[in-house]
Amino acid sequence: MRIAQKVTEQSPEEAQVLEFLELTDATLRLQKTLLPSNETQEVTLTAVEDQFTCPDLP
Repeated sequence: MRIAQKVTEQSPEEAQVLEFLELTDATLRLQKTLLPSNETQEVTLTAVEDQFTCPDLP
């Protein structure tokens, strides 16, 4: 799946394209292409297995 995002709704040009490479229960891996430079970055997001609760601040 590919998603193209614009800088603003009024802008006719796309700012980046996101392509989903992998989706599992624990991982989302995608490739981000910045336009018009065509610079690419691969991004991996991993689910947190443990829950962390921030303690109350004094």
